[in-house]
Amino acid sequence: MDQRFEDGPADSMMEDMLTSMILKSQSQQMTALPCRVTSVYDDLNQAKVDVQPLINILYKDNTAQERSQILGVPVVFPASRTSMVSFPVGVGDIVLCVMASRDIDNFKSGYGGPSTPNDNRRMSPRDAIAIPGLFPFATNPINPSRRKWGHSNKDLVVAHNIGESYEVEIRLTQTGKLIINTEIEGVEVNAKYATVNAQEAITLAAPKMTVNVPETTWNGNITHTGNYTMTGNATFNGVLFDTHFHSGVMAGPSNTGPVAGAG
Repeated sequence: MDQRFEDGPADSMMEDMLTSMILKSQSQQMTALPCRVTSVYDDLNQAKVDVQPLINILYKDNTAQERSQILGVPVVFPASRTSMVSFPVGVGDIVLCVMASRDIDNFKSGYGGPSTPNDNRRMSPRDAIAIPGLFPFATNPINPSRRKWGHSNKDLVVAHNIGESYEVEIRLTQTGKLIINTEIEGVEVNAKYATVNAQEAITLAAPKMTVNVPETTWNGNITHTGNYTMTGNATFNGVLFDTHFHSGVMAGPSNTGPVAGAG
């Protein structure tokens, strides 16, 4: 038998050594890990946090050890240079940390242009990027039982203060309805001009209403039910109500004539 292609002891040792080196190198690289936020920098103005990985190191003897904290991790929000959806990220929140394939130190400290790595490290926790929104199944706030307002996962919802007494949300329902739910501070709209167009009707329902408008113009018919209290002058068809007089005035039970003018 031709022995030229059989592995000898030296070849087997070399293979084992190379395999061990590759496995050791791979064990020192990370792609993604769930982490808990331990610190927030500058009230999140820099979108930078410190995190604690939540998956421990497992050794061959089945002992485990917590990983070291990862410092100065950038947080990803849905954003462009001109638009952004931002929300609070606080201590205790869970994020998914994705490890960049190269050193991103100079990118983080720069202004978005091309940058040169400081070293050749790959998939290092030092190059983690945090993505908020990861939860264990049991604590995910998408569960309707955790919401103050009636919730359907078939609706598109933007919610804040989830589960609190002051939970507020904007809800686009599956049936096409837009709902704003809040019961604390209310709804405020600030604009130079505001227009509400309804194809059929507008209904306002509240115990009280205040309209602060120096000049108001109503076009169309008005039907009023209830008492009417006014301070100031009222003019009807050009006649001042407070000082008007009637024609055909006569003593007795007879009715007067129509309004003749103003005094």
